[in-house]
Amino acid sequence: VLFRSVDSLSAGAIEAAVAAGAEAVLAPVSATADVKGAKAAAGKAALGGLLEAGTKAEVDQLEKDGCDFFVLRSANLPADVLQGDDRSAMLELDSSLPDAVLRGVEGLNLDGAVYRIPGSEVLTVQHLLQLRRAGGLASKPLFVAAPDGLAPDSAAVLRDAGAVGLIVPATAVAEFKAAVAALPQP
Repeated sequence: VLFRSVDSLSAGAIEAAVAAGAEAVLAPVSATADVKGAKAAAGKAALGGLLEAGTKAEVDQLEKDGCDFFVLRSANLPADVLQGDDRSAMLELDSSLPDAVLRGVEGLNLDGAVYRIPGSEVLTVQHLLQLRRAGGLASKPLFVAAPDGLAPDSAAVLRDAGAVGLIVPATAVAEFKAAVAALPQP
């Protein structure tokens, strides 16, 4: 699964992401976001909302307006944002979280987790160890948010380390899509 991260719900950015081959588009959302317009621009691609803050009522409205899934950027959001008819949500994880917190992710009503690789153009063994730790303890499908400049040939190593999907910057969608398509079946 290849996602593209965009900085806003701009129709042009979303259309460009889909044209480049993104299967889903992930953008920051808030209670005042024009999700309906963004969903129209996304067409058949899934539209995901990056949530920094919000109430259950606001998330319910964003979902009604067209958000197909949410990535919670913070574990400090109200717990009831996870409740909703068929709500699809993931929690963003990072290497600073203690093991006990990562293990707790398994019991939450989440469809997966997102591991954000710290800004680096070079994928290191340390990154892979942190990714494996987060994925193993969380026991959820793990998507990886790649930083700007990460080489598309990293897709194979990330898959082998447990990633089921990639979230890549706007400039890298086509290259990562080609790299993923060329991967041999595991």
